[in-house]
Order: sequence, then C-alpha cells, then structure tokens
Amino acid sequence: MVAAQKQQNDTMLKTVNALPTTVHGFALKVPMDSGGWTGLTDFTFALIYMFDIILGLDFWYEVNTSISPRHNQLHISDAGGSCIVPLIRIPQNWMNLSVMQNFKGFKRDEPSFLVALVGGVENSFEEVVLPPCIEQVLCDNKDVMPKELPQRLPLRREVDHHIKLVPGAKPPAMMAYRMAPPEFEELSKQLKELMDSGISGRLRHHLVRLFYSKKRRRHCVCVSISGPSTMLR
Repeated sequence: MVAAQKQQNDTMLKTVNALPTTVHGFALKVPMDSGGWTGLTDFTFALIYMFDIILGLDFWYEVNTSISPRHNQLHISDAGGSCIVPLIRIPQNWMNLSVMQNFKGFKRDEPSFLVALVGGVENSFEEVVLPPCIEQVLCDNKDVMPKELPQRLPLRREVDHHIKLVPGAKPPAMMAYRMAPPEFEELSKQLKELMDSGISGRLRHHLVRLFYSKKRRRHCVCVSISGPSTMLR
C-alpha cells in the first residue's frame, strides 16, 4: 500500500520496446507498507507497459531483501519488519521478426528500434598495438601466404626430401594413385600459370613436369636437367 504526494515534472522516460513517455512527477520519502514491512522510498510516476510498480536500485540498496526465483517469493528482512511477498512470473514469448514484417511495419509507420554498437567506432581504424613476440612471429612468416605467386624460386636446398627407412619394412601393398579429373584440371591450371610467369625458363636445376597421354590415359612424370630424361610412369 502506497500513499504519496507527487511533485510535477516535465522530463521524459524511455523504456525498451516502447515510445518515450512523460514523467508525471516525483514523490520523495513515500511511506510503503508491504505485508509486515513498512518503510520509506522514492517513487517516479510514469505510464509503463505491463507493470504497475517497478522497484528501482535505490530500494534494493536501502532495504535488506532477497529473491527466491524457484519459489517466486521476495524475502524482506529489515529494521522495518520481516515478511514474504509472493511474486507472479510473467511468461515471455519470444518472437522472430522477419524482413518482410519489418518492411511492412515501416510502411504502416509503426515504431521500430535499432540497437547498434557505436562506442569506440572512432578508434576502430587505428593500428592495433601487438606484443613484441607476436610482431616477431608475423615478421618472420610474412611470406607464408603471399597475395600473388613469387616471381623467383627459393634457394636450392642441400637435401630436398629426407626419408627415413625402416630396415626390414615391407612396402605398402596399395594401388597406384590415380588423379581425379578435377584435381588434374587444377594441377594443369597451376602448371600453366607457372609456365606463363616465365619462371621455368630460368631454372638452373632439375625440372619436374607432368604429362598426360590421351592414348594410354596415363600420367607421366619427366625429370630433366639439360634435356629430356627418364620418363616415369
């Protein structure tokens, strides 16, 4: 039970999913009686959708209370008295708003609300300061994923491929790998780009080429140094 004398005010109040409403006034130190508890609190008078009274932060700071959501109860234990206030849980029905519904709402001049993050946008285009260890890693690996193919080949290694052999191991009993047509097209495309770039004409070491025989329908690999060499099937 509340008895108050309000003071007029012309401020506005905005709540979620509602239009701004006029504040009809304020009431300070209003006597409030709830079951076995009595005390003083401040009230703001405004028309709010779905609720009769909203207890603000000032009330929770001043009054010793606790909420039991499982039992839908508000426990008040304060100098003004102790009591248990039953609560009513309002079901929340979540709805998804489609693009067409939003577009029709614009045509009917219905209120629409857009929530966007605007804080810190002015600083979003500034360079991010990274730790020195991260900068060193990025600097050492800046050529791992280049935007374009490099126009030169890396230095020749002493050992191209190092294979560890296990004594007495049997060779794998499996069929020869046959390349699928999509893979063959992609490989042919990459080889054509390599030939068009002119890198292959400046090679000073072994050159590996892949050929495809239409008659035999087999893939052949040619390893050449200064001229054609052994054909491997």
